[in-house]
Amino acid sequence: MAADRRGPMLARIAEVRGQRLTRAATEAHEACEAALAAAERARQEREAAAATRREARAAFVSTPACAQARLWLDRTIAGETGAVAELSDRSARLDLARDAHLHAVGALARHQVRSDVIAAHHRDSVRADQRRAEDRLETEAPVARVRAS
Repeated sequence: MAADRRGPMLARIAEVRGQRLTRAATEAHEACEAALAAAERARQEREAAAATRREARAAFVSTPACAQARLWLDRTIAGETGAVAELSDRSARLDLARDAHLHAVGALARHQVRSDVIAAHHRDSVRADQRRAEDRLETEAPVARVRAS
């Protein structure tokens, strides 16, 4: 089988695809880092909301008849609930970003392996064609007769 003469074109296509996959993996990594930072901020906000709620509860327990203490407790409970929901959302987004990054890196690795295998096969095919051409030249070359003295 003759080597595929489209090798340079296919190599360029593979190179462009590799660049695109590398860019996608880089963007997925950056998105994962951003999601991690957002999740960390949400965790800190949730901890702050929990601390504020504990203060409000302590104020309400010390003065249960105070309407302001009850209102503050209700608002801090609502704030903490919102912070918990935000943390849950950010954690889910972080999981999705990690999965996307994992898939992007996997696609890049598979492409690289596939490209390496195809390039090695193409090199082997070209070498085999060259050997066959040399063998053909040797068999077609006129044989010089040696005279017996």
